[in-house]
Amino acid sequence: MKSYFRRWSGQPDLFLAAAQQLGCEPSATLVFEDAVLGVEAGRAAGMRVCGVTTSEPSDVLLAAGAHFTIRDFTEVPAAVFDAASW
Repeated sequence: MKSYFRRWSGQPDLFLAAAQQLGCEPSATLVFEDAVLGVEAGRAAGMRVCGVTTSEPSDVLLAAGAHFTIRDFTEVPAAVFDAASW
């Protein structure tokens, strides 16, 4: 899949292609990312971004543009599943 895209790190191409394939609007999509470049790519795609602090600390992911952070997927807030709350 990576070779399909001209740009990779920090670019929104992969996220936009995934949203298109799923028939989702980017603004109604939530990206889970553990890397600064991934957070930046999600934001550049116009998506909401949840930073997962498995590789970087919360403050680093928030500074990169994550809307909020979690330690692992057991911490995903219930509001994430209610698209109307976005």
